[in-house]
Amino acid sequence: LTSSERGMGQTALNLLERYGVVGYDVFPDDASADLPTGYPDQLRGESIPFEARIMALADVFDALASRRYYKDPMSYDEAFELIRQELGHHFDPHLGRIFISLKKEIIALYESFEHTDYAR
Repeated sequence: LTSSERGMGQTALNLLERYGVVGYDVFPDDASADLPTGYPDQLRGESIPFEARIMALADVFDALASRRYYKDPMSYDEAFELIRQELGHHFDPHLGRIFISLKKEIIALYESFEHTDYAR
């Protein structure tokens, strides 16, 4: 990405580059805490920050179980099953098992927003 390609000034490009790195500090790759490859700096497994591994579970579950303008929500059971299938691949297996063990509480939390702007 160059400033001439996107019509950005150098200041805007510098900000984009700076905050892109900050984002990677929280989310090891652009979509997940991918355990086999990890980003940046070739982070893998437990070298990926603990907080990022938790956020990967929460973010993916929310994306699956919530309505988006382009899709209906996946059922809770389907979302939890997809996460279970990805333990050790896409998600930290220990944290994932803890997340799944909280299924009842997570569903209750989601359902508590039923009559709000945050309803699924």
